[in-house]
Amino acid sequence: MTTLGEYLMVMNDNGGTTAIRGFNYQKASIMLVLLKNFKKECFAVAPERGDDFEVHLGNEIIYVQVKGTKQLSLNNLMTRKKGESNSILDKSLAVGKKNDLRKIFLWDFKLTDRDGMEISEDGKLNLPQTLYKFSDSQKDKIKKKLNLDEDGNKRLDKQHIYITPFINNHEVAIDFLIGVAIREGFSGEANQVRLFLGELGTVIDQKSEKKVESDIAEKLITDEYVTTLFNSFKNDTDFKEVLDSLDLTIMQKKAISFSKLKINQLYSATKNEVLLKLSLENLMTQSENDAINEIVEMIQEVDKKIEKNIAIAIAIECYCEIGDRQYDN
Repeated sequence: MTTLGEYLMVMNDNGGTTAIRGFNYQKASIMLVLLKNFKKECFAVAPERGDDFEVHLGNEIIYVQVKGTKQLSLNNLMTRKKGESNSILDKSLAVGKKNDLRKIFLWDFKLTDRDGMEISEDGKLNLPQTLYKFSDSQKDKIKKKLNLDEDGNKRLDKQHIYITPFINNHEVAIDFLIGVAIREGFSGEANQVRLFLGELGTVIDQKSEKKVESDIAEKLITDEYVTTLFNSFKNDTDFKEVLDSLDLTIMQKKAISFSKLKINQLYSATKNEVLLKLSLENLMTQSENDAINEIVEMIQEVDKKIEKNIAIAIAIECYCEIGDRQYDN
């Protein structure tokens, strides 16, 4: 299995980047769907299950096949290659029930074929760029070529083609996904977003390795998981920005960063008690130094024996969280 470290963009001496090992077009496609849809309720993705990946929306399943091949055409999608019994479309149409939605993700589709398609909206997934359906004349061609029966014809009506906004190139895909994450609310710098994407990539690998016949829960990357991961990285970024703004030595800042790791396990009750007492209006009129000092005093009133570095770490988390409330309400 590829480790998190192997996913990360390693910065070279010139400030550039080297390739992310294990990153590919299919993984980029899954990340795009996760980033654009994780705020939906009852949303989840299952890599390498019924198709290259499944999207679960409550009781509905959308089956997605991913093709990173260059210069694909409608004929390519229909052609049964020598030694293979099924074409790309055969495989896509075969999965699931007849009324389930199916999509083929690709990045390079013959322009004349694309121009002949119908622009479509399935109303299910948020996706940047256009979703297409086959025109009636294209459907007739597919039905004849694949010799579809009535069931196959109904499945074809649920078939979509999605042309991704990035090509099959890891640097281009990563740059685009960084932009998507930022537009979805990730407030960190590009390197921090790469760390987040690296962690997401690790989870995709782990879920992909689970056997298809496994319990479905073992295969799913859920909206709750992505939300928690997203917020944890976002909170780390906010914490660092506030800590960097304080009038403290480098050694003090390192100690406070280390103390942050203890909060959830040992000091969550203290933190929650202080959060209830904070006034957003009052804090907004103060500098970060003054606000943090005031919160530290409140923490020390709640726990008179608390270490100063831990108190500062809790104060910063409280400050960041109460600041987020003005955007959540």
